[in-house]
Amino acid sequence: MSQEQSEACSNCKGILDWAKREGYLSLGVIELTLPERFAKSAVDGVVTALRTNEGRSFVLLKQTVGWKENFEGIFCCDSPLRSTEFIRGRGERAYISIENYPAFQELYVREGYSADCYEVYFDLN
Repeated sequence: MSQEQSEACSNCKGILDWAKREGYLSLGVIELTLPERFAKSAVDGVVTALRTNEGRSFVLLKQTVGWKENFEGIFCCDSPLRSTEFIRGRGERAYISIENYPAFQELYVREGYSADCYEVYFDLN
């Protein structure tokens, strides 16, 4: 993993830890305004976070947003993804889909940095 990739994962996990420590993560999806130290990590200083009913937590940092709300960013979680959440198609790019949470579905994996941190994008075509 490059220095830049390591920093992106460390930053994403730092945001996840911050959200958990501050008690912002309740069941479901929430958009959080980031504190100043993390604000430049995501477009408009906002992060999308999720806590599932099993207590698992996820963060999506949108770093660029384009036409049709397509985006690129960093996805991280507090435990490795399940095999049902990391989908590999035949000859297609792998993608992440957390069932029942549309904000966390069809996140195509550009690169996997570790079992709990990925560079992702969303493209409506």
